[in-house]
Amino acid sequence: MAILAVPSLARAQAPSAAELTEAERQFSLGVSAYQAEHLDDALVLFMRAYELSQAPELLYNVATVHERLRHDADALDAYESYLEAVPTSSDRATIEARIRLLREAVVVDVVREMEAPAPTPAPAALAIDSAPSGSDPAPWILTTAGLVVAAGGGVLVALAALDTNTITSTTSWTEASAARDRAPIFSGLGLAAIGAGAITAVIGIVWGVTSPSASSVHVGVGLGSLSLSGTF
Repeated sequence: MAILAVPSLARAQAPSAAELTEAERQFSLGVSAYQAEHLDDALVLFMRAYELSQAPELLYNVATVHERLRHDADALDAYESYLEAVPTSSDRATIEARIRLLREAVVVDVVREMEAPAPTPAPAALAIDSAPSGSDPAPWILTTAGLVVAAGGGVLVALAALDTNTITSTTSWTEASAARDRAPIFSGLGLAAIGAGAITAVIGIVWGVTSPSASSVHVGVGLGSLSLSGTF
């Protein structure tokens, strides 16, 4: 994305001559920082130039840097403020397209925060022992199947997260639109699979533990992993 040149800051609302001079200096430093990929510095400088001059064109530069830093909500606010201040901008169509993408990205960010899983507990091990008599493998087959389904759900959730990242980072409308369509599907199916798999695994464990023919079983619970071992 290009940085918008500001040919004159004198159109701002009654800044002093000293403020205009300093605003022009801050803007020039901001352009240099942006070109050097020092985005955090560029953002501070552009915002300072805007505060001093109130030149609406600088809102475009502020929005551009926010967007590159993936500050979606801040970029959205700055772009909307810019179009409100400069409704006849020659880049209006392009900016409106960016605004649509940013609105979707902000919604996705909110949904992702709401659906974020609870913190994973510290690795622990649970040992369940029962009398070693003739064992029935069915409960442990059921448990293993549940774990596999839950793991598959985790993969789908991870794919949804990748699509969410694509929405916020790509400049291609086609890629963003496709990712936006896939992300909620993968997320919904993934969370459903995780829930169903976990329930199935618990049922299998309870069945195995309470079964008269159950044998010595050890279920290991760790960060991002589950393991089942013992004599069946």
